[in-house]
Amino acid sequence: MQRSLHLSDPGRQWVITIYALGYGGLLLVGGRLSDLVGRRRGLMIGLTGFGLASALGGAAVDPAMLFTARALQGVFGALLTPSVLASLGAAGFLCLAALAVFLRTGRSGSARQRAEV
Repeated sequence: MQRSLHLSDPGRQWVITIYALGYGGLLLVGGRLSDLVGRRRGLMIGLTGFGLASALGGAAVDPAMLFTARALQGVFGALLTPSVLASLGAAGFLCLAALAVFLRTGRSGSARQRAEV
């Protein structure tokens, strides 16, 4: 990807950073929008937007197009995450307990892998 789009090493880092900026910077706004439009509609908008942004990133022909796609992924991801968590909360305590076990297991597994390396 880096060679085909003629990205420099700092440009490659921006591919990651621009997603984090869009996602982290708009996560609270995404939660508020999810409350305003409803969790189901927020989920569908976020999922559709994230999918379209991913397709745009896959079809990128220059760095600007890839950066735009990654920024849009961050923006729609910031809407998607609160909607998913609200839907899980509405599904009941059992789903939240299962999610907690899953997240706890994943975190300890990744810590174990880092310790082994």
